[in-house]
Amino acid sequence: MTLLILFAARGGVIELLNAGSEFEFRYSLWRDILEVSSARTLEGFGWVGYWRQDIPPFIGIDQFAAPHETALNAFVDVLLQLGIVGLFSFLALVGLAFVRSWLLAATKRSFVFVWPALMLVALIIVSAAESSILVEFGWFTLVICALKASQNLSWRERLPLPQG
Repeated sequence: MTLLILFAARGGVIELLNAGSEFEFRYSLWRDILEVSSARTLEGFGWVGYWRQDIPPFIGIDQFAAPHETALNAFVDVLLQLGIVGLFSFLALVGLAFVRSWLLAATKRSFVFVWPALMLVALIIVSAAESSILVEFGWFTLVICALKASQNLSWRERLPLPQG
């Protein structure tokens, strides 16, 4: 109910928090990225991690006062760099890791197994505002959480052992 009220009054909330300029900046950046990425929708421009300001298409996108190194949204960044194929692959990785870690946390009921699910929730939420999940510690944490969930909830455990 509270979320519904906040959504209905989002204009006032944005004005109250003085977040309009930040939102406008991000919106114009994402609009420019979507326009540029339409040139290579399927495969993207290639993975570089943090943006390099000396190679296209990042030269054309960086039209703002302060240079930036990411798209300020992990999913938009993946779309630009790896295209739709990379975006679906990334969503599959994050989705599978999240579902498996959540199922593991629900069945094992130990803090050791809850940690990957909680870390993935935090990474996914932060990914809407930053691209930190794609580089350095964020990428490392995503991979560790995905490996931990796949290690303890593997389909191979359900295969019958060969008799012999």
